[in-house]
Amino acid sequence: MLKGTTATTFQTNRADRSAAKCAQSLDGVHITSQAYTSVNYPEPTLLLNGTPVPVVQETKFLGVVFDRKLSFIPHIKHLKDKCTKALNLLRVLAHTSWGADQETLLHLYRSLIRSKLDYGWIVYLSARGSYLRMLDSIQNHALRLCLGAYRTSRIQFMHGSK
Repeated sequence: MLKGTTATTFQTNRADRSAAKCAQSLDGVHITSQAYTSVNYPEPTLLLNGTPVPVVQETKFLGVVFDRKLSFIPHIKHLKDKCTKALNLLRVLAHTSWGADQETLLHLYRSLIRSKLDYGWIVYLSARGSYLRMLDSIQNHALRLCLGAYRTSRIQFMHGSK
């Protein structure tokens, strides 16, 4: 067991090493504000154990991408890209002559696309309506594929089925 100043020095060195590891693995600090402009509020200089921590424009937390102004545009674009890849899979499986049946396609839609759209919706629902409509087009396209509907079919009727 360590005694006196040796124990204090050991604990201090251990804390310094932990802070240095944390500073090395830290991507940066993320500051959000809907009214943020660099003119009104300059970026703060933050230090962790003497090491400067950079200020980042956007960060991902629990799968949701937060940007500086909380517009959620990067998150919606990322979500659209992920859902488009799943939509391509549905497109292949929805072939009219040898594809899967409607029930299977709807299960795939719910598990591959709808689950991604539903995750974190309570957070990014505050985004502007025009941004959220980018996700509506993905959902509507997937429903048309699953139900075998034409492009001109009214979307209100498709949302009412199953």
